Amino acid sequence: MKLQHLLHGTLGLGALGFGFGLMASTGLAGCGPRPAELFELDPLDAAPMQSCSAHGPMQRTCDDCNGGDTAACLKVAASYEQRFDVARRDGDLRTAMRFYGRACAQGDAAGCVLVNDHYATVRGLEYFARQVARERRDRACGYVDEACTTKNPLACRVEGLCLAEDWPLRTQARDLVGAARAFTAACDLGDARGCAELGWLKAAGAPGELPAAFAAHQKSCTLGSVQGCVAAAAHTYYGLGTAAAPEQALQTVSTLCEKGSPEACQAARGYFASLRPLLVHEQLEKSWAAPSSEQIDALELRPAYVVGPGRVGFCVRADGGVEKVETLDSTGEPIVDQYLREAVATWKFPRRPAMQSAAPLCSVHEQRLAFTFRSVSSRPLYTVWESYMSTRGGLSILDTDPLRWR
Repeated sequence: MKLQHLLHGTLGLGALGFGFGLMASTGLAGCGPRPAELFELDPLDAAPMQSCSAHGPMQRTCDDCNGGDTAACLKVAASYEQRFDVARRDGDLRTAMRFYGRACAQGDAAGCVLVNDHYATVRGLEYFARQVARERRDRACGYVDEACTTKNPLACRVEGLCLAEDWPLRTQARDLVGAARAFTAACDLGDARGCAELGWLKAAGAPGELPAAFAAHQKSCTLGSVQGCVAAAAHTYYGLGTAAAPEQALQTVSTLCEKGSPEACQAARGYFASLRPLLVHEQLEKSWAAPSSEQIDALELRPAYVVGPGRVGFCVRADGGVEKVETLDSTGEPIVDQYLREAVATWKFPRRPAMQSAAPLCSVHEQRLAFTFRSVSSRPLYTVWESYMSTRGGLSILDTDPLRWR
């Protein structure tokens, strides 16, 4: 059984249609649902995929995807995912997730995990839709281990995420040993991002794992991941698990910056986002604090004010204190940028990894503001609904404030 996509045309009806689609597809008692039955594309995402002319050289592959070729859907998704590893380009991220969603609707378990996690967090759907998307993500995770055994590299990478990722409201305990196995399988099968994930997992582990983390990032770079190259450069810059060669590292990231990688440009300024797993651990995760909800609420933010995630560069001294805090990428709202800097400046890190360089270790904090979708009749005044912190950054979901509707 597969659900048909609803193709509403307005913002309000699109989000509402997705919500009704969620409710309809959860009523599958006794059916033993397949991965395809765990998901339905938001109509706002489904409608643009009816035409493939915007995808340039991938147009024919997109047409094949729309014709039911799941491998073609995954190929287009990977094409957008690999554009400087997508995490730094929201437009490419949104497009990649549309195609993972189409692959999911055709029965691909890994695509179901990725797109449902996207819908549960940064997509900006209403609370009910986000909650069901989380449940679907967790259910879809039950299928990827079997797909990984068939030597499917994407499935192995996603299995690792299912086992290790510190997702908001995670319901099952993390299995870091199982995640390392899955990421290693993905990396051995040639998945560049799987190698990068393995590197970050190793970096967050015991100090003796740093050489293995560096080796994984090096392999990721060789396979074509810019994030892998920047992460390997970070290790080389500071002498983490390898010999220190700061000049060589800066030359690498400067070259990638010239080619258009935002993350490499940040690294060229001395801030390496890939070092965050080295700093975050269980003791510190409990003390992460997002900017004050009260301050953000007082701004009466509207989606038009915020153009993307804010990224703040910061350096950690040997005593764990923070210095050299500056905005690398603006959210589009200067006061929010100020709040982000103030929040990061208060952080205290219980540890800093042993490294050959005595210089402060400089990383990047990314904070995203996701606005929920509402019907056009609602006044666009938002309040912070929920906030999360993870090894990948912070996420604050803003919903309309019912006290301001009248």
